[in-house]
Amino acid sequence: MDPDRDHPPSDEVVLARYLYASALGKLLLADQPDWRAMVRDLRRFTEHTIVGRTELDTELREVAASGVARQCGELRTDRGCLAVPIRDQDTGALVAGLAVSGPTRSDRRTQHRHDRPPAQTCRPSRTAARLVS
Repeated sequence: MDPDRDHPPSDEVVLARYLYASALGKLLLADQPDWRAMVRDLRRFTEHTIVGRTELDTELREVAASGVARQCGELRTDRGCLAVPIRDQDTGALVAGLAVSGPTRSDRRTQHRHDRPPAQTCRPSRTAARLVS
């Protein structure tokens, strides 16, 4: 891990226990035959944290289909993250993930830089889409 001092990673214990609340965790869960076997409880960290099993199931299906996981204010309201899988070239098995994090629209320090509506704030940009294709 190469942490950025402006955007420090969340507590590793929290990330490992609550996979559904991080972009990298969502990649791992989306790759499982039954993600429910890895998730004991759905704890709310912020108002944006997914805590409904049906909603999480839908989110993980979208991650599996698109190959991009996102987390927008689910662990901390002021941070979001995009993650893409790194797969074994021969088997297609998930071997790692690449994540980029930064401030969300709710972070007032950067709010003036966004000209998109709030719903678009954590969607992958064209640049991110080019990186993963």
